[in-house]
Amino acid sequence: MKKVITSVGMIVFVGALVVGGTGAFFSDTETSVGNVFTAGAIDLKVDSEQHYNGNECVNVGTSVPDYRWVGSSTYPVAGTVCDGTWTLTDLGITHKFFNFGDVKPGDFGENTISLHIDSNPAWACADVSITSNDDVSTVDPETDAGDTPNASSTFDGELAQNIEFTAWLDNASTSGAVPGDNIHQAGEVLYFAPGPASAVIASGTLTLADGSTGSPLPGGSTSYVGLAWCAGDMTASTAVGPIGCNGATMGNIAQTDSMTADITFRVEQSRNNAAFRCVSQEVVAETATVNVDKSIAFTDLEIVGVTVSDFALTIDGPGAPIAVVDNIPTPGLPVGVYSISEVYSGVPANVTFNATFSGGCTEVGDTGVGTMTVVAGVNPTCLITNTVSLQLASTSTST
Repeated sequence: MKKVITSVGMIVFVGALVVGGTGAFFSDTETSVGNVFTAGAIDLKVDSEQHYNGNECVNVGTSVPDYRWVGSSTYPVAGTVCDGTWTLTDLGITHKFFNFGDVKPGDFGENTISLHIDSNPAWACADVSITSNDDVSTVDPETDAGDTPNASSTFDGELAQNIEFTAWLDNASTSGAVPGDNIHQAGEVLYFAPGPASAVIASGTLTLADGSTGSPLPGGSTSYVGLAWCAGDMTASTAVGPIGCNGATMGNIAQTDSMTADITFRVEQSRNNAAFRCVSQEVVAETATVNVDKSIAFTDLEIVGVTVSDFALTIDGPGAPIAVVDNIPTPGLPVGVYSISEVYSGVPANVTFNATFSGGCTEVGDTGVGTMTVVAGVNPTCLITNTVSLQLASTSTST
């Protein structure tokens, strides 16, 4: 009996040893604390240094910025206010590279634009659009030169065709040159050769650097873009060297005209993005289909020979002028304000008619010309109704 009790006690003791032995294996623990992913930055800042006929727009202020023209050229007048120069900043509505109100043939200028990209190399593009090329008003020299203005259109001018532009990467890749020295040096990339604003801006998007060029703008440094203009014809020396400008080619047809444009700079990371190309940001084309529906009403009996086909119909605006046919839609017109006009060339010639505009267009005063605002995706129809009557011949009797 005593032996049995002892055996049971031994069993319990051994069990206790087995349980205690489970924590005796070798082990170790290492902890990495505070792991972080931080996104890099692509932050673009822009500044500008403006020149006009050799004069420079300079901040002459002390505690408060005060930008004035400095130089020996007679125009722009030294000491007068200018606004095309500013320090590194985000662009806003007050930053205009060009804001000139009295341009003459032979005038020329240049803006050295600095693009500063924080931290990371990036591709860079410039989106440029002409927002108006307006005749504004007509003086005798313009008429004598063959100008035919359209009072209801803001694209009836000739200034965009007579001011030439060129641009280059002003980063001084040759010996003796200085980055941002305002002169196109041999070896510096020419973005586009001298040409009329209406032509060089036609593409809408300019490539400063993308996957096709292979060299992004470096991060953490400044890249300089020279943007030069000439009222007239840029001479051949502008391919490399200072600006040359021949104003003799401009002509009177551009007198009183005004051109406005928007310029947008944008950048995108280059790393892991070799396929990037500078193309228009528009995903959906900003266009619409426009229809002109014409009809004729007669005051009395129908006048023999007068039909809708006797009227030549024209739409004039951002995507025009375009000759259109009655009740045949015209697709693909860019958004903007358009004028709709007509010219009668039928027989008999001694008819008078009063045009009434309705539907998607309205008449401008009592001019016989309609106006229409084209919005993307909205396809308006302009209704033109002509009330036609014979013009009575006047007679006189002597006694």
